[in-house]
Amino acid sequence: MRFKGKIAKWFYSIMIIVAVILIPVIVLAVIDGEAFVLAVVFSIFVFIEAFFISIIFRNFVELKSDSLLIVFGVVRVSILYNDMKEIRTTRDFSSSLAASFDRIKIQYKNGKTVMISLQNKQQFYKEIQKKKSDLIII
Repeated sequence: MRFKGKIAKWFYSIMIIVAVILIPVIVLAVIDGEAFVLAVVFSIFVFIEAFFISIIFRNFVELKSDSLLIVFGVVRVSILYNDMKEIRTTRDFSSSLAASFDRIKIQYKNGKTVMISLQNKQQFYKEIQKKKSDLIII
């Protein structure tokens, strides 16, 4: 079963802010004939925007037969259900595989954690409990 990732408005705002900052620099580099500056700034712009766009189109969690697959843009993380200790709702601002602050924190083997953000958290909780009935959900 697949669950679509949640994307907050602030995520789109960051994309726009990056464009608002970098496009004028690109234009000025073209006007001034600064080929090196143009190449560097344009490359940075394309890389950042491509990264954000990949997250918009590839942002989901899939419940596999023996593991949880997290896909967040170009990043893929797989966690075995047997390694999972607990999941909890959080609004932690730490860097994560989530494009919203309405997050689920998953703790698994050796104290590792990962945070995700899903559109339908309650259904996710029900379905993951079927995969691992002793999983602690807080």
